[in-house]
Amino acid sequence: MVRPLYRIPMRPSVHSARLAALLLALGLFVPAPSSAQGGTVAPAAPLQPGDVVRLKIWREPDLSGDFTVDQEGTVTLPRLGPRLVTALPPDSVRAGILRDFRRLLTSPSIAVEFIRRVSVGGGVYKPGVYQVDEVMTVADVITMAGGAQRPDVETVSLVRNGVATGRKLELSARLSSVPVLSGDELRVPRIGWVQRNYQMVYIGISSLLAISTIYSVTRR
Repeated sequence: MVRPLYRIPMRPSVHSARLAALLLALGLFVPAPSSAQGGTVAPAAPLQPGDVVRLKIWREPDLSGDFTVDQEGTVTLPRLGPRLVTALPPDSVRAGILRDFRRLLTSPSIAVEFIRRVSVGGGVYKPGVYQVDEVMTVADVITMAGGAQRPDVETVSLVRNGVATGRKLELSARLSSVPVLSGDELRVPRIGWVQRNYQMVYIGISSLLAISTIYSVTRR
């Protein structure tokens, strides 16, 4: 009977710990990000030129429709005429429109919505520019862009004029409660290279650990 020249000791607990530590250092296991919003609710951002005021008035098709804010910040509404809307908070604009229509119409049922243009970039499947209304959540906007590529995304970054503002928006936040302007970008965290190629990295690390173990044993 031929005895083996050496025997490789099996210490799964040690190697498993080493492997887990390496994978954690490379970013394969990333803890879920904590919320950066806190409990504060920011006021909604004012309307901008190019935004749309959408009117839905029951049984009044001639008064209903989408009305674009011009370069001077004015929107022209049927029966009400032009009014400046970029100098006031959206809630004040809505209240004024509702008040004036109720003076003209008998028991009207009116809905006033504001439509903005927001870019979605980063780790989504369909990046681009989307028209969004204020009742939508950040998650709704991300869904319009095909959804996030990472399953652990909880916040997105607000980018303005190509520069990160440092503000993180929770996916559950409504657009009416966050300072999003038309032209802003919601940038979703991307999947890192290691996470995209985790199988290859795992095999490579396992092979290196096995070679290291054999080498250390044969040196004894």
